[in-house]
Amino acid sequence: MAFEKGQSGNPEGRKRGVPNKTTKELRDIIHVIIESNFSKIKVNRDLKKLSPKQRLDMMLRLMEFVVPKLRVEEFKNEIVTVQNHYQRFMDKVLNNCQNEEFEKSHSEKHL
Repeated sequence: MAFEKGQSGNPEGRKRGVPNKTTKELRDIIHVIIESNFSKIKVNRDLKKLSPKQRLDMMLRLMEFVVPKLRVEEFKNEIVTVQNHYQRFMDKVLNNCQNEEFEKSHSEKHL
């Protein structure tokens, strides 16, 4: 028995705001995986194993989950602020890379 367009087998359906059970279960599973496999120490150790370019790429990918994406109108109004944040971020990354290279070369000299 086919339904007419705009109708379903359950006319009352799921109430607004009630989460989808499958989505909630999947999010709970992902949360457990992340909690059990990630710690600040592990992430820092793994990031240090990457080349500076790989590390920057990873950080930029992770930023997408922390920094909200801007709409075009917001971007036009916030371009100076975004550039300032980006410049500070890049300065910090560059500084970290230079410090690591210095520490690496300094430790190699004393071996």
